[in-house]
Amino acid sequence: MKSNNKFEFYTDKYMHRVYEDAPGLERINNTFNNMSIDEYLMHLKEMYVDNGSFTLDKDIEEAITEYATDIIGHDNTMACIDVLRKIPLLHTADHHTVNFHAMTLQSNLLYERLLNMCIDTNIIPILSCNNIDMSNAFYPRGIIIYDTNTSRPIEIPIFPYKMRKVSISHAKPYTRDMLDRTVSTLDKHKINGSINSDIYNTTLEIIEKVYSNSDVLACNRYGEQIILANSLLSQKYHTDKNVTHIFLELEEIASRLISHDLCDDNSILNRMLWNKAILESLRKNLDGVSGCWNSMNGGTFLFWGIDDKGRRYRLLGETDNTSGSGINRLILAGNDLDGNIRRFELDRETLISALESRRLLPGLFMTFFTLGIVRHTCLIGGCYQGEYLTKMCDGIKKSWTDNQSFIDEDVSEFLSALDEKKFPYICGSLYLIGTNNGTYYPYGSVEMWNSPCNTSEFNEVVNISFNRAQKLGLYCFYPDSVPPSLREDNWWENICKELF
Repeated sequence: MKSNNKFEFYTDKYMHRVYEDAPGLERINNTFNNMSIDEYLMHLKEMYVDNGSFTLDKDIEEAITEYATDIIGHDNTMACIDVLRKIPLLHTADHHTVNFHAMTLQSNLLYERLLNMCIDTNIIPILSCNNIDMSNAFYPRGIIIYDTNTSRPIEIPIFPYKMRKVSISHAKPYTRDMLDRTVSTLDKHKINGSINSDIYNTTLEIIEKVYSNSDVLACNRYGEQIILANSLLSQKYHTDKNVTHIFLELEEIASRLISHDLCDDNSILNRMLWNKAILESLRKNLDGVSGCWNSMNGGTFLFWGIDDKGRRYRLLGETDNTSGSGINRLILAGNDLDGNIRRFELDRETLISALESRRLLPGLFMTFFTLGIVRHTCLIGGCYQGEYLTKMCDGIKKSWTDNQSFIDEDVSEFLSALDEKKFPYICGSLYLIGTNNGTYYPYGSVEMWNSPCNTSEFNEVVNISFNRAQKLGLYCFYPDSVPPSLREDNWWENICKELF
C-alpha cells in the first residue's frame, strides 16, 4: 500500500522519522540492507571477534565475581566470565526487567546465536541497565502480552502503580500476595475476551513456574528476582536445547569498577575527576548529549542520587565556595522527589562510601566509561547506544585536547584508543512475528513460551533480510520516536499491509 505523501511507502516514511532521532540507524540500514540477519551476525563475528582486538579486563572479572556469586552461584558466575573472556563483546542493550519486551528478547536471541557462532555455550550473559524506574517503557512493573484479541499489547501488573517512581536497582521484591492479584487481573482479561485460552494458560504457567519459584521469591530485592526469573524464562525459548540467559546489572558492576579506579591514583578516572579544568570541560562538552546530562531538564551529572524510598533523583555539578578556603569546589547537588536538597562532596571517600551504601548509582556515562570506554571490551547494543557512546568519546577527547598541558603518555595512549572504539548494533530487528485474526504481533517471552522454536525453525527465521527485519522493528522504533498525539492512525496496520 502506498502512502499519499512524498514517500512511496509507509515503511519508508516511518523509518525516515526514526532516522531523525537515530541517524546512525540510517547508516546501518544503508550498509547492511542486502544482507540477511544471519549474514549480518557473521559480519559482527568477523569484525569484532575474529580479529581478537578486545579483551576482558581482570578487574571486570573481579567485579562480576564479587557482585554475581551470591545471586547466581559460583558455577554460573564462572561460566559467564568464561564466555565473556572468550568473546569480550558485552551485550548492553537491555533494561533490567523480566524480559517480555519483544525487541530486547529478539535481540538477545540474536546475541545468543552470535556467541554460538564463535563458541559452544548454553550460558548467555547479558548486561542490563538497572537505573530505570518502574514507569519505564519496557514495563518492569509486570508482564507484556503481544498475542491479544485487542490488536495491541496488554500489560499485566505485578507491582502497583504507586511504585512507578521506584528505581529497579532499589525495588523491594514482589510477594506471593502480589502474584495472587496478578492472577486475578489475568483472569479478568480471559473473561472479557482480550486474550485467548492458550495465552492465558501460558501466562499462568509463567507466573506459577517462574515468578512463584521458591528461589525467586526468596530474593532480597526485585533486581535479584529479575536475574533468576530471566534464567528460568529463557530455558523454554527452544524446544531442542537448554539455554540460560543470565542478566547482570550494569550499574552494580560499574559501581565496583568505579571504586576500584578511584583507589588507583594513576587511573584515567582519577585524572578526569580531580582535574578541575578537565572536569569542567567534560561537563560542558557532554551537556545535552543523550545518556549524559542536560543542565536544563534531564539526565544526571555522573551519578544518580537514591533517596530513602529507593527513588532516583538527578544531580548536577555545582560550584561551592562555602568552605571558607576561598577555593571554588565542584560538588554534586540536587533535589530529591520530596524536595529535599541533597549534596555530595566530589571526593574519593564520599563517592566510594555512597556507592557502597547504594545512595549513589552510576549514570550511563559513568557506567559506560568504566566498562567499555576506558577498558578493552566492546559494547554491543541498540542504535541509540552507538550514537551516544560515540558522542561520549568525542566529548572526552575534546575535554583533554582543550587542556593539552594535562596530556601525558598514558592519557595520550587512552585518547588514541578512543578513535578505535566501535559500538556495533544488534538490538532493533524484529523477525519472530505471529498473527491473530489477521493482526500481526512480535514475539515476546509469553509468545515464545506458547510457541518455542527448534533449531531448524530458527535457522529459517534468521534468513529474513536485514532490511525487512528493520522495517518490522518499527513496531518498537516508531512509537519510541513519535508521541501518541503525532502518530498516524493504524500505523502498524499500514506497515503490515506492505510487508505481508
